[in-house]
Amino acid sequence: MLTKAQLEQSQYFLIFIACSVALTPLAIDAYLPVLPIIGEHFGVSISEANLTISAYFVGLAIGQFLGGPLSDQIGRKPISLCGLVLFFGSTVFIMLATNIDMVQIARGLQGIGGGAASVICMAQARDVYPPEDIVKKYANIILVMLVAPMVAPVIGAIIAPLGWQYIFAFLGTYSLLMLLLSWRTIPETNEHAGYALNFKKILSSYWQAITLRTNNKYIAIRYVFFSVFIAGTFMSYLTNSSFIFMDVYQLNKFEFALVFSINSIMLMIGNRIAARMLKKFPPLIILRCAIVGQLSAILVLLLTYVFISPTLPVVMLGLMATIAASGAMVPTVSGLYISLYDSNAGSASSLNSTMMYMSGGLIGAFSTYLSHWGVSRVFLVMLVSTSLANIIIFSIRACWHEKPKRC
Repeated sequence: MLTKAQLEQSQYFLIFIACSVALTPLAIDAYLPVLPIIGEHFGVSISEANLTISAYFVGLAIGQFLGGPLSDQIGRKPISLCGLVLFFGSTVFIMLATNIDMVQIARGLQGIGGGAASVICMAQARDVYPPEDIVKKYANIILVMLVAPMVAPVIGAIIAPLGWQYIFAFLGTYSLLMLLLSWRTIPETNEHAGYALNFKKILSSYWQAITLRTNNKYIAIRYVFFSVFIAGTFMSYLTNSSFIFMDVYQLNKFEFALVFSINSIMLMIGNRIAARMLKKFPPLIILRCAIVGQLSAILVLLLTYVFISPTLPVVMLGLMATIAASGAMVPTVSGLYISLYDSNAGSASSLNSTMMYMSGGLIGAFSTYLSHWGVSRVFLVMLVSTSLANIIIFSIRACWHEKPKRC
């Protein structure tokens, strides 16, 4: 087993963290191409099959809400191991399910396990790396993680002919591998852990994370709400992607998987652009440039769709620019945010992730409801969400991160 000092110098730790975070996009994206098949298998509508996505998000939010603060108390490793065990067990249960209700319940449990296992990753990175390095390190973690949504739909499309259960067999194998690696190679990174449970401290830990001030300013909570709205923009696209490409533009599941892979490539491009810019510019400047670029792309996309009937390449171009901007913003704001915390990094990570998935998921669900009146309604929700993110990020001054001084 590696020591904590060895982790700081090891690229293996970055890859392990990235692969742990990738558990969630794999669990969501790998079975998107077979949702109609799952509906047919259990004799239910596609809408009922889609609820398994919502069930996972609900469980994910619960797992993240509890996992972070509990890892501050008893340690990161026990929470990681328990989460992975729960994920593996519920995945096996899904494969043996005889009705859609069993799948939905198991997906909720799977989300709890995945949420607990993945939410502590940002806290583990904060435990190991100093604050001045965390933004750059997190950009590298996100880069490796982005491979998951790129390959997940392709994996799902390839496995689909064997049966939808085999997609969950793949997820179970992946989680079991991560469980063994975590158990055998990763030490406890939280030196402040007391190995004693106190559930009353969960709410107090969250309150401390919410009310944290830096230079007497509420910077951290602004980053949380900024993350919520950029997540809302992304979730609106994610939850409606099959509708846009498979229903409106009549792509088959393999073509849809290919388009989804292009999304991930754009996320990676945005990530690398941000990583290079971090060598010359402050992170806050990168966030402002990216969010303005995203707002412009969505506005052009919406106007194009309202006034003309755009072709698939035109729509893809606008969406790809939007996704690239998200790729630049997510690791940058996550690194800035977690760098503000120390001993309660787990609670802070949970706060950020829970808010992102719950609020982002609600925004995405709202856009799905409005999609009954056309794709333009989806783009409108994305525009409003991105506009709110713009307002928040431009309310933060760069000098608030520096030593106490007058701005």
